[in-house]
Amino acid sequence: MFDIGFSELIVIMIVALLVIGPKRLPEVAKALGKGWAEFRRALDSVKEELNVSSLETDVQKVRDAFQTGLDEDQTPSSTPAEETVVPPKADPQKK
Repeated sequence: MFDIGFSELIVIMIVALLVIGPKRLPEVAKALGKGWAEFRRALDSVKEELNVSSLETDVQKVRDAFQTGLDEDQTPSSTPAEETVVPPKADPQKK
């Protein structure tokens, strides 16, 4: 995710140990882990909410388009299906 190698991770850990100290380092690491987990949960919640609202909007657009495409006397089952007619290929063997 951050593209950090093993040597960079070791340097970060040594600096954290020197700055924070060996007694408070586990507490700080635990707090950072809890904060990161809460951030991920909130982010996932927002993503899911956006996906649901986007899906509802798409469904409503399809319904509106379908309803405007029908005449008043037509029902959904009586609408003609569009078919593409492809002409047969000429056989080069027959001449």
